[in-house]
Amino acid sequence: MNASKFVKGLLLMASIFFAAVQAGNVAWVSTIVSAILVGAGYYVKNYLSPSDSTSGTLSVKDIVSTLLLAVIAALSNSVSSLVVNGTIVWTVLGKEVISVVVTYLSTTFFNQGTPAVTTSMATATPTATVAPKV
Repeated sequence: MNASKFVKGLLLMASIFFAAVQAGNVAWVSTIVSAILVGAGYYVKNYLSPSDSTSGTLSVKDIVSTLLLAVIAALSNSVSSLVVNGTIVWTVLGKEVISVVVTYLSTTFFNQGTPAVTTSMATATPTATVAPKV
């Protein structure tokens, strides 16, 4: 996992907190559990099927990944909310799912890739390469 994928996972988890606070009904234990599960879901999804689209485009794989993350967010919020509060707070659920979808799509669409400098063993001169997109 490279640094940009790690940061993207953290942004997804942070979006859960922002959505919960914005919805106004924050159950911190439920929100923390939901954020951890969404982050773990993103890292597992990324390990099994990383995004390969170029900057400024979205592939079908990205849309499927977005739907998968939306389902993970909805399930994690629902289960954690039921266990902790005994009920589902629909406004929080909706805002968390929307925030995960917007965060994932925007970070995937606008990611430029990180240029990496490598040294060729044959020429011993640095050459710039573009790291794969997250």
